[in-house]
Amino acid sequence: MEPVFGQIKQGRGFRQCLSRGMRKVQGEWALICTTHNVLKLWTALRHRCRHPGERLRVLGGSRKAERKSQL
Repeated sequence: MEPVFGQIKQGRGFRQCLSRGMRKVQGEWALICTTHNVLKLWTALRHRCRHPGERLRVLGGSRKAERKSQL
C-alpha cells in the first residue's frame, strides 16, 4: 500500500489537496486514485497486447482474444 502513495506523490506530483473541506478533499483524492488506477490498467494492456485492435477485444471479454494474446 505504501508504494502507491509514493508513486502518487513523486510520479504524479500530487503533494497537497487544492480544495477545502472534507467532502471536497475526499472527492479530489478519489479522482487522483481513479486516475492512478486507470493509468496502471492502460500500461498493463499496452504491454500485454501485440495488435491495437486486440485491446478492445480484451476489454470486451472475448475468450478468443485472450487465448490469442497468451500464445
